[in-house]
Amino acid sequence: MRNISILAALALLAGPAAAEVPVVMTDIAPIHSLVAQVMGDLGAPGLLIPPDATPHDFALRPSDVGSLAQAGLVILAGPALTPWLDETLAAVAGETPRLDLLATGGWQPLALRGDADHGDGTDPHAWLDPRIAAVWLAEIARTLAEADPEHGDVYRNNAQTAARDLAILDAELAAQLAPFSGRAFILPHDGYQYFEARHGLGMAGVISTVDGVAPGPAHIAELREAVQAGRAVCVFSDLETGPALADLIREGSPARTATIDGVGIGLEPGPELYARMLRRLADAMEGCLG
Repeated sequence: MRNISILAALALLAGPAAAEVPVVMTDIAPIHSLVAQVMGDLGAPGLLIPPDATPHDFALRPSDVGSLAQAGLVILAGPALTPWLDETLAAVAGETPRLDLLATGGWQPLALRGDADHGDGTDPHAWLDPRIAAVWLAEIARTLAEADPEHGDVYRNNAQTAARDLAILDAELAAQLAPFSGRAFILPHDGYQYFEARHGLGMAGVISTVDGVAPGPAHIAELREAVQAGRAVCVFSDLETGPALADLIREGSPARTATIDGVGIGLEPGPELYARMLRRLADAMEGCLG
């Protein structure tokens, strides 16, 4: 009896067991970064698609599928970006709570400009506008608080702090890019519309009209003509298109070239990735358009 009484007393002194932070899985590195900011010191979300991979046709590894099966919450951009992921989610995490950020309210979606890889009519690259990301931070905090009420205030406070930091970042990038609002450029693919719209930038064309599909000679000739005529002062490339096509398009003109990306290629996944990715994108735009 005495041993039982001692154990009971110890249990009372210990107090209630701490609530368990949910295991969270995310799709792409920018979303992972936003979720990591909201979770803070409570835990680190998992990442399915590394920054060096394209989200449009990534093949999950068996370990990724296992991580999804064990997740307590899945936070994604949404099927407009990764339609191939839905079938796997339904099979291994069909009952798991899920937040599709592209389906949330409080921000203005932009219509596609012809990217055939996304079939619902909405451009899914919305994370490239920090004002939208700030709205998403609040949605992420709300969803985490529903899954883990005991730490709800922590999630909400972290989201508010991150949103304030994003507002500062957004103002800095706007000031940096304001001088280039009238200058047009060629993009590797049509994945930067939200960044363009936020900063008044103008796209004159894209190298690859469908992600992962090489452009034909006639399309390259059209882009070359636009550059030669001065309708574009810069030709951007990315990891998929490579610099060779950009060099071919600008050959014989004063147009510049630069490499850009919108998912954080080469950056360490984590809370700092989102801001570093946008700063690097803005620096590349400034260097090429200036």
